[in-house]
Amino acid sequence: MRKFIYVLNLVKTRFMSALDKTEALCAGFGSCLLFVLVVWILIDVSARSLFRVAVGGSYEAGGLIMISSVFLGLAWVQAQDKHIQIELIVNTFPKWIQKIMALLTLLVGLILFSIIAVLTFFVTIRAWQSGWSASGIVPIPTWPAYAAVALGSFLLSLRYLTQIITKVVSKA
Repeated sequence: MRKFIYVLNLVKTRFMSALDKTEALCAGFGSCLLFVLVVWILIDVSARSLFRVAVGGSYEAGGLIMISSVFLGLAWVQAQDKHIQIELIVNTFPKWIQKIMALLTLLVGLILFSIIAVLTFFVTIRAWQSGWSASGIVPIPTWPAYAAVALGSFLLSLRYLTQIITKVVSKA
């Protein structure tokens, strides 16, 4: 039994370490995407001002980059417990109700983001196979943004699941 518990703790530790690193990597990549967007907008605005020429695809790429950046960072933000909370209302309830509300919030998040992850995974495959692109002067493939939504939602679902398990086990 001791060996089983040791192996279980080892697996948990390695899984959590891998999840933490993956979340941080995705959040860092999302931040790099925002930097690319800033440079792209700077070039576009400068070209419009100086040469009266627009950089094609700026609007379309901007939207896709913003979506990717947000979803890639969601799990990391959840792991840091930095999502927006309405503590003014929640703190008026007794502690046991606050714990139940926190658990229900995690459960609803797990369900919703699991659905988003699965559905966008299939949309990503279809977009990649069909060559979907954002309409505009320059065709920009949309599958990377769909993939970012699927990956970010999957990581957030894993994070919710680990937090639910941690809360349930810590009560036992």
